[in-house]
Amino acid sequence: MVPSPSNRIFARLPNLVLGISGLGLVLVAGLAGCDRGLASGMATSPQAAPPVAKAGEIVLSYGSQEARLRQGLTVAMTVTGDGAVDVRATLVGTLKLAPAGVSRLRVMAQVEELQSFSALGEGFDTKKTEADHREQIEGSKFESFIDFLGVVEEREKNEPAESSGEGSEEADSEIDPASISLVQLLGAPVLPKRALKLGETVVLARQQETRAVFGRLEVPMELDYSYTLVALRTVEGHKVATVDVLVEGGGAAEIKGNQRSFFVSTLEETELRLVFDLTEKMPVSLKGYQASEVTVEFGGQEKRFEQNLEIESTYTVVDANGGADSIATP
Repeated sequence: MVPSPSNRIFARLPNLVLGISGLGLVLVAGLAGCDRGLASGMATSPQAAPPVAKAGEIVLSYGSQEARLRQGLTVAMTVTGDGAVDVRATLVGTLKLAPAGVSRLRVMAQVEELQSFSALGEGFDTKKTEADHREQIEGSKFESFIDFLGVVEEREKNEPAESSGEGSEEADSEIDPASISLVQLLGAPVLPKRALKLGETVVLARQQETRAVFGRLEVPMELDYSYTLVALRTVEGHKVATVDVLVEGGGAAEIKGNQRSFFVSTLEETELRLVFDLTEKMPVSLKGYQASEVTVEFGGQEKRFEQNLEIESTYTVVDANGGADSIATP
């Protein structure tokens, strides 16, 4: 029996689940990266200059100088519901930041080492080993342009790791979406677009944004952002700020196809803790989670997915000789 159009759509959903949030971006931005779904719990649109601090306030912003960072990243994503998925990875990458005009930076990210990777669930090739995934993404590059708050203004095409030997084209076509998306999680965290004062919470007016659901469907969202400067300390001669970020909201959209349409709704909650070196104007660490729920209605049917994305990222400044200088996390 030939499946109905609605059944064909729902049959594809388990594979589309792989594109949710950071592993479709982007977390974090992004986690720090990608469409920055996780890491973008801060500034939401490009702007030329950081905010101005008043007495007793601080502003987090990147400097205009060239810099090289080593980023350690651990990520875990689980999706429950139809098409359950469990993805976990630990990797190390490098970030090269360089001035690109008056008010923006060019960020060149590259995966140096995939320390661990596992992917379970529908849509993954169970025959692939960790070594196969390592070969696919180690050496992969990603380039973008950001303003001094880390907001992505322009993103270039990914460069996958070079393949060798015969049949490389066939191998490239079988790369798991989650493997590719890990490259996009490398990047500089997005910073708050408001000045902060120790012990006080800053709440932004409700933000109108667009999120990529399933990696390809654009859904308008209404999100509430709040930032709290919870600590301001001097560590090894560096002034270091610790900021807690909370993002809550949701959205819905009718997605129209060639013959029929379906309805997508989503709820989202993100909690992050960002540690930032105000002296170096560079990140120290980013840790947090994003929990979201996506519901798809089509042809009288309903499918619901719950996704949890956890990310922990550390940054160390690399000198000209390749040595890393880390700031102790307060």
